[in-house]
Amino acid sequence: MKAKRIYLILFVVCLVLSIALAVSAVLTASDKPEGTPVFSDGLQYGKGAAFEGGYLVGGRNNTLRAVGPDGSALWEDASLSNVVVSLRVHGNTAYAASGNKVYSYDLATGARQICAERYETGGNSVVFANITDIALSDDGTMLAVSHGSSKSRHNLTLLELGSGRTLFTQSVGVTADSVEFEGEGSLLLGSDSGNIRRYSLSGEVSDVVRLSDDVADVDVYWENIYAATSGGDVVVVSGQTGEILFGASLSARNALAAPCRVTAGEDGVFVGSSDGTLYAFDLSLAFKSEVRFAGDVADIFRSGEQLCVLVSGQGMFSYPAEALLRGASALFWVFLAFGIALFVAAFVFLILRFPKIGSAFRKTGHVVWKHKTAYGMLLPIFGLLAVFGFYPVLVAALRAFTDWSSSSLEINFIGFDNFRMMITEGYFLTGIRNLLIFLASYMVKILTVPLLVAVMVYSLVSDRSKYAFRYLFVLPMVVPSVVSALMWKNIYDPNFGLLNEVLALLHLEQYQTSWLSNPSTAIPALIFVGFPFIDPFSFLIYYSAMMNIPSSTLEAAQLDGASPVRRFFFIILPMIASQIKVLIMLGFINQIQDFNLILLLTKGGPGTDTYVPGYELYLNATTFGRYGYACALGLLMFVVIFVGTIILNKVKVNQEVEG
Repeated sequence: MKAKRIYLILFVVCLVLSIALAVSAVLTASDKPEGTPVFSDGLQYGKGAAFEGGYLVGGRNNTLRAVGPDGSALWEDASLSNVVVSLRVHGNTAYAASGNKVYSYDLATGARQICAERYETGGNSVVFANITDIALSDDGTMLAVSHGSSKSRHNLTLLELGSGRTLFTQSVGVTADSVEFEGEGSLLLGSDSGNIRRYSLSGEVSDVVRLSDDVADVDVYWENIYAATSGGDVVVVSGQTGEILFGASLSARNALAAPCRVTAGEDGVFVGSSDGTLYAFDLSLAFKSEVRFAGDVADIFRSGEQLCVLVSGQGMFSYPAEALLRGASALFWVFLAFGIALFVAAFVFLILRFPKIGSAFRKTGHVVWKHKTAYGMLLPIFGLLAVFGFYPVLVAALRAFTDWSSSSLEINFIGFDNFRMMITEGYFLTGIRNLLIFLASYMVKILTVPLLVAVMVYSLVSDRSKYAFRYLFVLPMVVPSVVSALMWKNIYDPNFGLLNEVLALLHLEQYQTSWLSNPSTAIPALIFVGFPFIDPFSFLIYYSAMMNIPSSTLEAAQLDGASPVRRFFFIILPMIASQIKVLIMLGFINQIQDFNLILLLTKGGPGTDTYVPGYELYLNATTFGRYGYACALGLLMFVVIFVGTIILNKVKVNQEVEG
């Protein structure tokens, strides 16, 4: 007895410690590298660059400014006529491409002069048009300019700085958004046709690398080329052979990923995406970490061992490159290993305390081993369910108690604040009221007309007639619900809708209205969608249930003189009670979750008159960016459905027919 008590205590201790270590491992793994805000404001940004003593930032308000390491303003040029599309720095001079000119700046004073605005071709001096990118040679003596007023007129021009002499200009034939020097002997041009072209300093194309999509940016490190495509792919290309060595897909991690900048160095590869995410990889493109921002990532660039991230509407942040590439810390693996060991120990102590549990596990293990092939084939299914079914639900349940949103980089635990917000904001209460109305009307619709039609078809004498009517009533199932909703939207249209046209023909113009925009008619109009309410699915359930009623039972009732009405209420209805219960349960779940009709017809309006909780969840998750609040709504809806389903399952139906 004493030993069993000790085993129980050890089981509880080991279980609690293993849970604590598992939570610690998760928290350690989810730790994001901490960035330092250099400056914060609400401006929209284009490009940035670092120099000794500060940073250059080009805004989309046609300005270029220099700031110190602490974000303090050094100087600003607000007289540009276009957005800065490219910035390059060499020594104490910065080069900025804006519109059809390349300007040079003295970084100490901000003094500006036009560095390049023309190039020589065919003996003529031609003005640049729509510069898309510039590149500067390592020694600062040559400037490459990608420019063109259209795809067919896009050119690559190489200039000699100082003299302004045109070394070459070549027609590209397709828009190119990225140009980069490859050492001192060649240029790389990334184009919208998915090609990376290598040009010699005399303008000859020596090699072409083909990628899967438009080339968004190109960078060079050591002997390899690092490129990002607009489709979300990042690749490492051998500079010697042109072979793609490594690849990674950002769209596999985030469907909205749209790379705009890639930079590579000895520590790793960083990719900035316009969806507001910074991705970190090692040199072989093994994923290390990601950081999400509340605005679009406009540009990323290096400043020594720091990686600077320019975020539109937020400002600029500086991250230690080493921290972004660190991945999971050693503490994560320590916590995980000890957590697993303690969980195994807890399981052993549980079996020692309750021998029957051990016996049950041995029997189960014997059965599984006996049918190992079948259980082995089921393992992938359970794995997919765990990853794509149970894990998202668990994460959503945990995030329901946080302030997770698109406007903040931090996720903080806030307790029940999200649930209190449902009451204080008022939208949720309005949605509950509307949901109850829609739920009650839906129950009436599926429990009346489809049942009546099923009884009528079932009562037909001719089998051919039964088949024909059954086919006709089920045929609408093939029409997508979206098509049906849009059809009803046209019926309710206030200008040319069928309903108002019929009223006009009947000289009842006084009843014409904007059915979906009028607060007094919006909900009735939504309820009336689907008239005459012969739901094919409900009809099939009722009809199939009636087909299982023994004909002898109905014949005996008829011989006893029971009228059709009495046969319906005392024989048919009791014997299909379980199917009615199933329809009520499915209807209850469907009405709480569904908001497709509201999304397509009213979008919750007019005002909030047709709001429902499901639509509020959708808006908070996709439009407002309040993900924690959306998770709280989803969790509450899950609890309501779960409790309601349990209650409905407890309701017993009597399918016995009294004599």
